[in-house]
Amino acid sequence: MKEIEMKFEVKSFTKVRERLFQIGAKLLWRGIESTQYFDYPDGSLRKKKLSLRIREWKGHSILVTCKHDLKHGKNAKRREEFQFETNDKKQVEATFLLLGLVPTLFYKKRREHWEVEKHVHVELDELEIKKKFVEIEGSQVKIKTLAKVLDIQDRPQSFLSYPEILRKK
Repeated sequence: MKEIEMKFEVKSFTKVRERLFQIGAKLLWRGIESTQYFDYPDGSLRKKKLSLRIREWKGHSILVTCKHDLKHGKNAKRREEFQFETNDKKQVEATFLLLGLVPTLFYKKRREHWEVEKHVHVELDELEIKKKFVEIEGSQVKIKTLAKVLDIQDRPQSFLSYPEILRKK
């Protein structure tokens, strides 16, 4: 499945939340999300622009995701994304370790997951380093339109993944 998204760095979520409510978006989930990345010891997945992670949040199942970076457009980041849900994180970790993969990065973030319409989502993410991002996922046109509606189109945009942002810090 193709994923198209854009991150906008913001100082506060207050106005963005207000606008999400005004346009009828639904808050689907709010809480702390834990993410563990894996790679081979030589970093070969990252060198191939691949990422492999296990994501967990309280009250939900475990999500295993593999992403491959594709082209970055003017207004969005494009990636190929494959994922599945499981309830057994230990089995997934044991499988990764058996395959020679090792944990490379662990972080937590506070996240609000909003649905604007089918296949159009907004994430309000606060990283442990106190940086805040509004991440919009949808078609490139929807991202651009929604950024204007949320009045964040002029905020700094990032094509970096959260691991890349955290490594820079």
